[in-house]
This record gives sequence, structure tokens and C-alpha cells, in this order.
Amino acid sequence: MFRIFGNIRVKETGEAIPGLVVVVFDVDPTQFDPNHLVVRDLPEGVRADRLGSVLTDAGGHFELTFEQADFQLSDQEERPDLMLVVFAPEDSRSANEPSPVTPQERVLHVSRVPRQDAGRTEAYAIRLLKAQLDRFEIPAGGDRATLDPAQYVAAVQGAWDFQDAVKKGLQP
Repeated sequence: MFRIFGNIRVKETGEAIPGLVVVVFDVDPTQFDPNHLVVRDLPEGVRADRLGSVLTDAGGHFELTFEQADFQLSDQEERPDLMLVVFAPEDSRSANEPSPVTPQERVLHVSRVPRQDAGRTEAYAIRLLKAQLDRFEIPAGGDRATLDPAQYVAAVQGAWDFQDAVKKGLQP
């Protein structure tokens, strides 16, 4: 199982942002050009498989899990090449026009470079500008970011342990 998680906050204040749509894609890095970014929810272009979408909770947190079968189209691809896109909610335009603006117009954040050969667990810390939220009248949640040094140390140690295991496994 693969796990993508993270949190989204207001850059200027550290407040959590609930109710955002987080979409994760597996992209084909040979077809990827960060200067002409397009994914399935955007205009045609880069080949990408949508792995799923989730909403941010009251604390601005999100988590998405998926299986290898969800992205593995050939025996050659063992790990996904992840791209994350954050969208504003689908607000109706008006009482007379009860449909939202297009997904392209609702993009708040795009990970510009895919995480190639992503690990089984990947974390994202995203900070959006207050001006972006104001454009869509998105309120921040009010809970402030708190730094937990123990979580950070555990994450770094886990990454080092993984790297050491890979090196050991590749030695003749």
C-alpha cells in the first residue's frame, strides 16, 4: 500500500485550510514538461493516471492511500511518479448558473516537478497565499501550525533507514 499525506496552511498566518480538494496523479515523466503543465483535470497533454482525490480536514490535513495495481501499467513501473494538484471547492457561479468554474480556473497549487519513483509514504507541506484563498472566498480554519520535533526526527530517521536498506540491498 502507498500513502500520501500532508497538510495545507495559509503562508502568512499558519492557519489550517479545510475543504480543499487534493488530487494525486501518477504521471509519465518522459512526457512531463513543467513549463507546459497539464493533467487529466486540466487541458490535454501530459499522460497521467488519477490515483484519487481527498478533502482537507479541519486541521488542513489530507491522506490518500492506493495500491500498486492502481498505477502499475507495466512490469517496469514499480513506483509511482507523483504529481499533486490542489483545487478550490466547486462553488456554483450563481443561483441562475448552478455550475462551478472549470477545474483549470480552480487550481490553487501544482507540484511542478513529479516525485519520481516515490516511496511507499510521501509527505507534502503546502502553504498557500491568503490572496489565493480570498479570490475564492475560502476561509482558513483557525488552528495554528504546531511544530512537533519528534515527528520531524522520526520522519528523517525513517528516510535514512530506508536509504541504508536500499544501499545494503544493492551491494554485491
